Amino acid sequence: TTGQPKGVMLEHHGLTNLKAYFDHALRLGVEDRVLLFASLSFDAACWEIFQTLFCGATLYVPTKDTILNYQLFETYMAKHQITVATLPPTYAVYLEPEHMPSLRILFTAGSASSPELVQKWKDKVAYYNAYGPTENSVATSSWPVSEDPEAGSLISIGRPMPNHRIYIVDTHGHLLPVGVAGELCVAGVGLARGYLDRPELTAEVFVTSRFSGERMYRTGDLARWLP
Repeated sequence: TTGQPKGVMLEHHGLTNLKAYFDHALRLGVEDRVLLFASLSFDAACWEIFQTLFCGATLYVPTKDTILNYQLFETYMAKHQITVATLPPTYAVYLEPEHMPSLRILFTAGSASSPELVQKWKDKVAYYNAYGPTENSVATSSWPVSEDPEAGSLISIGRPMPNHRIYIVDTHGHLLPVGVAGELCVAGVGLARGYLDRPELTAEVFVTSRFSGERMYRTGDLARWLP
């Protein structure tokens, strides 16, 4: 997100693994209308495009001017009866659910959600808060909102998606118990080969775990398991 962009070499099966999630967790189908919100330079665009292709849905591509104007965006969503959207929490907070009555599934990702945002949307759509670095084929975990979050609390990123694994480790790479914060590491079918023409950086963050011997990616993000 900052500095010189890094090319990430993803595997084909990392993306096709998403189909299982789209089919079984979301039950997307040919009647759905999916929004392409993300720029093609961001990994979230792959999530939106393949979400559409895998399920035979229709992809809608709004103009930049539409996205930059909240009122125009809401009008666009209602006019085209969009049913599935993935938005940054910092954008979704300015929208009104009542202005987009066709929307049935909303994902927020890219930054931390908030109790206020969850409360605003949870009774209007199937709301999921998702997390995932590019290095693990775009998406790693999701939390389907099913309860009222406490005011001031942190919003969960949920559980790993199918065939993904999440570990919380200390500075020495050892597993941490429930409730103790540490670095979030990911493993599984979505893991990238590494960075294009960046062998040193690849070796630094794609490591062999001390506890399972499998290859995993050190995200650099701080997290903890909830009880």
